[in-house]
Amino acid sequence: MTAEKPSRPTLVSNGEVLAFLRSCEAADHMAHTHNSQHLRTVSFEVTRYLTAVYPAALKAFGPNRTATLIEKLRTSFGLTRAESLMVVNSCPTSPIELYLIIEDFSERLTEEQVDQMLALVQDYLATSADGVETEGNAEAMEDT
Repeated sequence: MTAEKPSRPTLVSNGEVLAFLRSCEAADHMAHTHNSQHLRTVSFEVTRYLTAVYPAALKAFGPNRTATLIEKLRTSFGLTRAESLMVVNSCPTSPIELYLIIEDFSERLTEEQVDQMLALVQDYLATSADGVETEGNAEAMEDT
């Protein structure tokens, strides 16, 4: 009997967590299985919290959009994977919010880069809220 090598931990966004919990809930209802009451309580509370605190962001970012935005943040602004994920999860709207997320903020980013980053996040939120990327938003995302 060989022991299975543990997989490497992966960072997941709030949207991915919510999608996973919803898929587990749907599978649980379909299979009529009875999980632990504690597990169901935790799942319910996490789902309720995420949908209450991050409604726009959760609707905006599916797995593909999340990965695309994280990659753009990493390549365009030199953020780490963890910093990029925190930006995606919090959807900052001001430089102060970015300052709290990004280590050595003032040394690593110029004011122009900060404005570009905030615009990029808002463009992703705006295109997802509309459900369709507009031509202007698509061009803005390609330019960054």
